Amino acid sequence: DEAWELTAETLTYSRAVGESYRIARNLHQLAEIDLLRGRTAEALELLAESISLNIEHGRRGDAALQMRLVAGIAGDTGDTLAAVRCAAFADANANALITMLPDDRAAHALRVEQWRASLAPEDWATAWAAGAAMDAAGADALISSLVTQVR
Repeated sequence: DEAWELTAETLTYSRAVGESYRIARNLHQLAEIDLLRGRTAEALELLAESISLNIEHGRRGDAALQMRLVAGIAGDTGDTLAAVRCAAFADANANALITMLPDDRAAHALRVEQWRASLAPEDWATAWAAGAAMDAAGADALISSLVTQVR
């Protein structure tokens, strides 16, 4: 609780000075804390804002890292197609600008293979293509649908 409060306070200061990188990082940190607290919908909403900021400011690699996290959430909720779309976005942007600490790519790759095995090849291909081409608005819409599912 204290970590969330301190990070929320930092976010307030980051917003006051308009520092987009710090805002995105604070939002991500709050989302991670919310996930630990079992507040999945709230975490997804925070991630959506952070991803949008990262894409808007050219930090697509950071957005890719965050979409891997969203992919895991989607997979955990049973929405394999959304998980695949998020994973495809992450893969398509994996080599773009990254300023955040890297995540566990091996664990993510294992989950992607599990999702691939659980879908018909044509469903996989459609979801993967949609995710790889996703823009900020598409990411926001996808995450919003996940928020609705977890609430």
